[in-house]
Amino acid sequence: MNWILVNKLKSSNVETCLQAGKKLAAQPMDAVQKDVRKMLESRSAETRLGAVYIALALSSVHARKIISTLLQDSSPRVRIETLRVLRQQDQTLYASEAASCLNDADEEVIEEAVDAILDLLKDAAASYLANLLTHSSKQIRFKTFFAAKEFWKYEHLDRLRECLKKADITYSEEVDKVIRGIETRTQLLSQAIAQGGSGATGVVAQPRFKAASSRGQQQPVIIQQIAPQQSPYGDFIDDNTEIDNVDGFTGVIKEVTIQDLIQLACINRKTQAFKIKTRDGFGEIFVRDGEIIHATFGGQEGQDALFSLLSFSKGQFKEMKYSDPPEQTITAPWEFLLMEAARIHDESTGNPGDMDSI
Repeated sequence: MNWILVNKLKSSNVETCLQAGKKLAAQPMDAVQKDVRKMLESRSAETRLGAVYIALALSSVHARKIISTLLQDSSPRVRIETLRVLRQQDQTLYASEAASCLNDADEEVIEEAVDAILDLLKDAAASYLANLLTHSSKQIRFKTFFAAKEFWKYEHLDRLRECLKKADITYSEEVDKVIRGIETRTQLLSQAIAQGGSGATGVVAQPRFKAASSRGQQQPVIIQQIAPQQSPYGDFIDDNTEIDNVDGFTGVIKEVTIQDLIQLACINRKTQAFKIKTRDGFGEIFVRDGEIIHATFGGQEGQDALFSLLSFSKGQFKEMKYSDPPEQTITAPWEFLLMEAARIHDESTGNPGDMDSI
């Protein structure tokens, strides 16, 4: 083991630690694993903690094992410092590992985990944090409520109501205000959806509902029923198709993304399945009880298929009769998935969804 580099991992200078971690990670994998094993078995908390910087320089497959081990370390200090490193280095990829500390026995670790999840997942953090609203510790409940105050949504109402029962006068009014705000927005949203009707074919136009990646700016959706018109996509849909008696709808996605449609289903905790036609083929997205559980597109399944479908800006969708898919290939919270899809879209330079025409 190169003890000079290992000692540099203990530096108070983060850049020095990162550089030392990269050099140690650049060794043959057998040597890296041997060094990491020795570090994790060390009696020194500083030495064990240094392994996180090696992990950040490795592939996620190897890194997850190291990070998970550190987040289960016997020393609360190691667990806390590991969470801080993940926050500071914006390691969103390991958010689920960080979330494991929300069930920690040490309250300081939980508080650090709350901050880490919020920094890493932003809007999607609320799904991970909701259970803490009913935590036995008043301090944890208080911190969690205010830390994620702008992100609480309809699916968190039950937890928020339980939190209100336990809240004291210092913040019960704020909890009640958030609950009433969510109930009002939900009522407006339901009215807007009702205006769209059921079993209709048409164009969804002029959406006013922001995608999940837009923080704290959600507004009711306005779904307009459009009179039959000539299809702007040629034979992409059949203008002469009659509306049958089967519940569900088909439509042209116009000025609204698939994200908007899926978000509506998730917010209202629906169980639905959508068939989506794009220029490159067909795909399916399954939502159960407000969570995305499966997606297919071409030869892809799971998150890869979902992100591919969400990249398109034009296409045709149809709600199918729901039945459970053969397997659940997606487990991440829907807020995180839509936020991640938006991030991938923003960073992409060759996005199929940016085509001028279909």
